[in-house]
Amino acid sequence: MSESDESGRRRKLNHETTELRKFDEDVSELRGFYNNFDIEERSQFRAWLEQVASLATEGYQQSVLLRIRTQYDVCDENGETLRWGDVEFSPGPMLAAIKAWDAGEDYAPENWPWP
Repeated sequence: MSESDESGRRRKLNHETTELRKFDEDVSELRGFYNNFDIEERSQFRAWLEQVASLATEGYQQSVLLRIRTQYDVCDENGETLRWGDVEFSPGPMLAAIKAWDAGEDYAPENWPWP
């Protein structure tokens, strides 16, 4: 991946920058997925996610990693599909992001990258 600098020349992005951009895009997709829920659905999803995060913690002790994949359509006002949303996270960061959003805060992970 590359981008233009101030002079218009292309420069190659380092791996960490590329990964951080991908992470930011994924967090944005996750927020879109979560924002499509009504209040009750958000509460149900968060309760389920807390259970999964608990299981994930148990799994880490056994060297097992759980990942959650969200998939949804992004539609226009007429219901026409504009694109397909798809992201994957481990339960801990997903739950941390949702807790931050529910508290009216932005999400910024403390430790990145993580499993």
